Amino acid sequence: AFSGREVGWLMTCPAVTYPATTYVTEALRAYFVRYRHAAFPVLENARFLGLITAGDLDRVLAGERDTVEVGTLTTYEPGLVVDEHQDIADLLERPEFQRVGRAVVVTSDGRLGIISITDVQWVQRALELGGFLPQAGTA
Repeated sequence: AFSGREVGWLMTCPAVTYPATTYVTEALRAYFVRYRHAAFPVLENARFLGLITAGDLDRVLAGERDTVEVGTLTTYEPGLVVDEHQDIADLLERPEFQRVGRAVVVTSDGRLGIISITDVQWVQRALELGGFLPQAGTA
């Protein structure tokens, strides 16, 4: 169902991002709890630094969460950054995507989107139930 389909068809754009200067406590409260996503893109002066996961933040000791900025914990992984024309089926085979469950999508106009394994699973369920396929950009 996904072979020949581009990630731009299924991505959410724009992605919810947060600044690298956000402290861990604030990132947990204002982003992870509020939006209930497993990972977020982190930006430094509008430049994409990488993804950060809840697990990355959980590794920070509770007493240090008010003083540690998420930018210091963020790692850039090239395998988790794709352009909007990347084939979804190929993305699903990437070990990095399988481990993290999401990838950042860079559009031709420089915006950041995101595609997650949950997005893919919901479309798979809809197809199994005879449901519709979303139109590009409506996922």
